[in-house]
Amino acid sequence: RAGYYICWGCLVWVPSLYTIHTAFLVNHDYNFKPILAAIQLLFGIASIYLNYDVDRQRQAFRDYNGKVKVWGKDAEYLTASYTTSDGKKHTSMLLYTGWWGQARKINYFFELCAAFSWSMVPAHPGYFIPYFYFVFLFVLLLDRAWRDDARCRAKYGAKWDEYCEKVPYMLIPGIY
Repeated sequence: RAGYYICWGCLVWVPSLYTIHTAFLVNHDYNFKPILAAIQLLFGIASIYLNYDVDRQRQAFRDYNGKVKVWGKDAEYLTASYTTSDGKKHTSMLLYTGWWGQARKINYFFELCAAFSWSMVPAHPGYFIPYFYFVFLFVLLLDRAWRDDARCRAKYGAKWDEYCEKVPYMLIPGIY
């Protein structure tokens, strides 16, 4: 299933997009103060670590079928049933403790934080190019979050509504 768009995206779009910050720096002299560079570096490292930790927590929850400690407590989750198009009944566990109790797409939030940290380095007031990757990723992940939410609402019905009551924020804890 590697069609033209996938191949073009992997061979052209992604390498161009991921290096746009460096290309910008080549043509725009910028004196980044060491303390700001250190703060940016720590923010980037923390964002990458937290994104990893979020995924690790979800994977451990799945690997042990929900019988795992999350932040020192037993994992709390809802069991939601659904029926596939072939008529088979299945269940899913919707984790609502730990990172996944902070926002339904908390992994996207930390991914965006990491992308922003890469954009901050060459940031010049008045230039859009250094932020292009962050803005692109923000739009992509926000759209994906909305589509995932609609798909889960259709799939799980009332259980999804119950899950959304337990985890009211979609992307940014305490805000959205």
